[in-house]
Amino acid sequence: MKQLVQFVLLVLLFASVAHAQALRDWTNYTDVNDVNAITSKGDTLWLATNGGLVRILQSDPTNEVRLTNADGLGNNQLRFVTIDSNGVLWCGGENGRLSRRRHDHSWTVYPFEDENGLPIRLNAAAPGPDGFLWVASDKGVHKFDTQRNGGEIKESYTRIGGWPDESAARDILIYGGDVWAVGVAGVASASTKDDFLLDRSRWFTWQFDKAVNTIEAKYVGELSGGLTIGGEDGLYGLGLSPQSQHGNWISVPIVPNTVPVAALSHCNDNYWVAFESGYSDRVGKFPPVEVKSVPGATPAGFTSVQCTEQAVYFGQTDGSVWRLKEGAWTHIELNGPLDNNLGDIAVDDEGRVWTAHTNRGAGFLDNDGWHTIPYILAGPGGPATSVDVAPDGSIWFGIFGGGVWRVDPDDPLNAAAAINYKKPNSSLMWVQNPINPQDFEYVVVEDVVVDYKGRVWCANAFADSGAVIAWNDNGCWGRFDANDGLSANHPLVIYPLDSSILIGFSNIGIVEANYHEPLCNTGTPVQQIPRLIQRATVDGLPSDIVISLLYDRSDSLWVGTNLGLARYARDRRRFFEVEMPAEAGLTVNALAVDANNGVWIGTTLGLVVREADGSMAFYDSRNSGLVGDYVSEIDIDQKSGDVWIATRSGISQTRGPLPQADDVDNTVAYPNPFIMGEAKRVRFNAPPGSRIIITTVSGHQVTDIDSDVGWDGRNASGELVATGVYLFAVRTPDGDFGHGKIAVIHR
Repeated sequence: MKQLVQFVLLVLLFASVAHAQALRDWTNYTDVNDVNAITSKGDTLWLATNGGLVRILQSDPTNEVRLTNADGLGNNQLRFVTIDSNGVLWCGGENGRLSRRRHDHSWTVYPFEDENGLPIRLNAAAPGPDGFLWVASDKGVHKFDTQRNGGEIKESYTRIGGWPDESAARDILIYGGDVWAVGVAGVASASTKDDFLLDRSRWFTWQFDKAVNTIEAKYVGELSGGLTIGGEDGLYGLGLSPQSQHGNWISVPIVPNTVPVAALSHCNDNYWVAFESGYSDRVGKFPPVEVKSVPGATPAGFTSVQCTEQAVYFGQTDGSVWRLKEGAWTHIELNGPLDNNLGDIAVDDEGRVWTAHTNRGAGFLDNDGWHTIPYILAGPGGPATSVDVAPDGSIWFGIFGGGVWRVDPDDPLNAAAAINYKKPNSSLMWVQNPINPQDFEYVVVEDVVVDYKGRVWCANAFADSGAVIAWNDNGCWGRFDANDGLSANHPLVIYPLDSSILIGFSNIGIVEANYHEPLCNTGTPVQQIPRLIQRATVDGLPSDIVISLLYDRSDSLWVGTNLGLARYARDRRRFFEVEMPAEAGLTVNALAVDANNGVWIGTTLGLVVREADGSMAFYDSRNSGLVGDYVSEIDIDQKSGDVWIATRSGISQTRGPLPQADDVDNTVAYPNPFIMGEAKRVRFNAPPGSRIIITTVSGHQVTDIDSDVGWDGRNASGELVATGVYLFAVRTPDGDFGHGKIAVIHR
């Protein structure tokens, strides 16, 4: 009782404060199996991948840390990672952003742009003398001053020797006081001390029949130049000749044939070569070189190699890392989403996240990590388009060409427990094969949606029979087609209502199909002709290509098109365009509504959050932790308020408003327990503007915070609190009080 009194007194003490701006935390999930480069320092390996930066330990490869732009990294699609003599890590890649990780683990990001302000892809970097970092890019070579003004480009060399202007450099090396670059035009070198490298004549260049990918120093063979390069047509060593101070490049025989070289690494008098199809190890004399296969690996896609005193590591596209240690091979697999190109995402009542991957198939995230559903196949010619969760928990996937899959949520990896609906086991119709009219396999589903009654609606595109919508009413299949007045054959999106469905088409806008109940009678579809209402550009839509649909919590209709966003005004009986931030672009791929009636808008250039009061915020991968700019779909967990965002670069999770408690006494903290390291902060579903006081169980105040901001597990001094149980009190702006408990656990 004494503790309760102390607790209430603490609540009564705090004064009303201005509503604080809510912080937005991001958690990103990416596929990191495309490894493009590897570097090492001591026991630590750093991997540059298409999904960010990964740190693993040689002594324990399962001990991994993943870093993305949500952690301050400038770019997730990395081409290189290197560590300078001061132990500072540098990485960069596709979007022209060089990232510097300091000793305190903070990041600084530097943009590389051309004269038009467009990003320049960065391919490699090499630390040089006097505090300079030499960077190879798609435009040439850059001399980056790591000290001046906190870091800046000193000079960019786009006119190099005999190379064509702005030739791409793929790798770079500092050796013997010279900078060496290799790329599409061959090999170039110059002195790092030369202050006149903007003059192309100061560069020595060699040209080859095909592009050069990589360069490494300390050649161990008979050639004396000390350098080796690898390119599209094999391996070369530098041999000095009396006629040339800079020598000639001599071809190294490859057995069985000349094959592309991806990367080189030298240590302990061994030279390791990563061919695209395998590897080679050489001791002493170099030629000839035999291409060997990595046991258990697909003989393709090798990108990188790094040898250390303990082992040799090979990176592979879609293959993670292969380790050779003491003559034994180990596959170091990196768990994550199936790939980074997502078509749709859905969250079930258990908090599992189900994903449809455009180029690969389907998967899900649960407490045990990421899983691939092995029997659902998709690819660039037949992508996974959609996923939704039924009221009974079953999961429905739509495939472009593969029909619809119903997945058992209790046994999702078991193909025998799943059903693939095509023809004749459904009303879905195929795109007839003109070469083989009996081929009924290609069934195009652009969207699959399950309504609150458990009925499954499928956008059945390009069906030869004229089918437009196929539906499943508790096992009974039927369809709406050309006979029902639906003349267009390419539906893109479906939005179910109580007794009608909205259909967004690729060419005629929106059709609302009002149908009669029941859809089925004793397992047989009821013969009916829906009443159709069509809305198009004549009604104010920005375009007749409708991609996304949403009814918000005030029953306002929002429509996303390829030319902008519109909202329907009932009193005016027409649509009006909704202005979005200019940087968001026009194409609206996804719409979702949160507990506060805020509308989340996914575009090809980022994410717009429009609050109920009309204010907007724009997020992309440069100004926030959003994992990618092309947003495919958005799903909001109705229990936690978490927002899951599917992009073409991975998955982002951020916090939306929790569904508000109907009574302040029902205010909850989420997640609870709060496991530090797995979650970034505790959130509360109290009314907006409420204040939260955190105390120990003995009544000692830990901190007081705005409920919209949440608690990051720190006390008022900024120190992390200890593992234990804490109490919280909540006071609403109206003066109502509530309280609860939070368990805090250090991982």
